[in-house]
Amino acid sequence: MDLSVLFVSPRVRLPQRRPYGFYEFIIHVSEAVEKVALIEPPPMTSAKLPPSVRGYEVPVINPMRPVDWPLPHVARVIRLLRALEPEYDIVHFFSQNYLFSLCGMLLDKTKVITIESFPGIDYDHGDIIINALSGFYTQTFAKLALKHMDAVIGLSSSALRALEALGVRPKHTVRIPLGIDTHEIRPDEKLGLEVRDELGLGEIVAIFLGRLSPVKGITFLGRAMEMLESRGMDIDLLVIGDGPERGALERLVSNRHARVHLMGFKPDPLRFIHASDFLILPSLGEGCPNVVLEAFACGRPVVATCVGAVPDLVKPGITGLVVKPRDAEGLAKAIARMASDLERTREMGRRARKYAEEELDWRVIIKRAISFYEQILS
Repeated sequence: MDLSVLFVSPRVRLPQRRPYGFYEFIIHVSEAVEKVALIEPPPMTSAKLPPSVRGYEVPVINPMRPVDWPLPHVARVIRLLRALEPEYDIVHFFSQNYLFSLCGMLLDKTKVITIESFPGIDYDHGDIIINALSGFYTQTFAKLALKHMDAVIGLSSSALRALEALGVRPKHTVRIPLGIDTHEIRPDEKLGLEVRDELGLGEIVAIFLGRLSPVKGITFLGRAMEMLESRGMDIDLLVIGDGPERGALERLVSNRHARVHLMGFKPDPLRFIHASDFLILPSLGEGCPNVVLEAFACGRPVVATCVGAVPDLVKPGITGLVVKPRDAEGLAKAIARMASDLERTREMGRRARKYAEEELDWRVIIKRAISFYEQILS
């Protein structure tokens, strides 16, 4: 297609088993249009961008560790943008939550931004101080950056509602979630049974996959498992990942009924999804959670809190169950409901897989994105 897009991403590419999120989006767009380039921080991986994406690196500093909030070398970004802008039809930024997006104020070309969430409005970090600081940023710098954008792609309905609540109404808006490759990731029941046998798991297996941090609602997951233990619910919970909240789950590894298996980081997490009956995501805040897309592609339903894109993806009783954030009792009841009727749970998994194939496959997502580009330019 005779279209050229210059992407600007503040996210540092990390060592991963495959591209993820916005980077995967960029790669798929590059396979469908004439020319694509990417301005990004120096990656922390040796993996190269594909030949279809021309890469440009800008130095950053990250003063707010452990929060991932890189500050760019603004002068370098501006010089690059001004030099490259004439070569491209669209400049596409990722996320208003980083100072990179403010550089759009200086550009004349059509500017698009993808928004995932708004800290202080529809995203809870699980930390009062970080919530206050990020909320201030949302109401000031993020709002300023968004007012200079021509079009907005929201990863969720929640993000688009927050945009409206901020009083920002760009000419073009659309909801397009992230995607998943349903040809590459498919249900594998044989592998799942092998992993179950290898780990000595029982009849009912749930999985949590992600960083063990406050924003992921680990405290509430621990409380829910304590409730299930006291009620004699037999279930194995695989916890794939690590982080500062590990202690909230460590005391549960000796449970007799609601058994918790702390597996740590795994480079091949999909094999554990295949071994599970359903995924649990008790987050306090999310954008468009990739782990939900992966679970759906594997044919697994999801129990998740109603944050970010979750209500758009997880349809209660159809592709999973949705609970309120910070509600350990509600989470425990939802887990028990999934565990008490495995045939119904498996039917939800089949529907989740069908939904992923028809609505979330990258081929569908990229067609929608390019159609939106064409609408903006026309």
